[in-house]
Amino acid sequence: MRHQKTKHSLSVMLITCTLLLSMGLLGAESPPKLLDLNGGEHSLKEYLGKGKWLVVMVWASDCHVCNQEVHEMVALHKAHKDKDVQVLGIAIDGYEGKKDVQAFIDRHQVNFPNLIDDGSVVMKEYAEKVGKQWYGWTPTYLMYDPKGELSAQNIGAISQADIEKYVAGQAQARASNPPATPG
Repeated sequence: MRHQKTKHSLSVMLITCTLLLSMGLLGAESPPKLLDLNGGEHSLKEYLGKGKWLVVMVWASDCHVCNQEVHEMVALHKAHKDKDVQVLGIAIDGYEGKKDVQAFIDRHQVNFPNLIDDGSVVMKEYAEKVGKQWYGWTPTYLMYDPKGELSAQNIGAISQADIEKYVAGQAQARASNPPATPG
């Protein structure tokens, strides 16, 4: 009889733990989120598939190359935001680095939206979409087509002209190879 009670207690405990884990109430971490400068939660999906190219600049406030090259994305966003390209910044300083993120944005007069990550969201996205591990390199650029599919990635500096050339080349390729129409 005692064995039955113990077996039953273990079953109830396992079921309870499973339910708590599935609800995220027992030691399980919630999925990582991107935060805006006010602490609001966002996902990358909010920005994808809006009929425009999305260029995601992954940066860090203490990254020398990011500090030198962010003006290229500021210019790209200014030239194309109302047309065909949107820029989104993701600072990997973590929310505890919010002051450094804001100082970077202010110093460089960044004109595109920026979110804060501790690197986990970008790491997961990069691994899923690129099929390789991301090691926190900044800047990293992820380019999504107007349908929201990852089209290209670049680790290191890239110019406004290079992105414009890439987008124009993709548009030209699509125009010369239109999708088949159902017949």
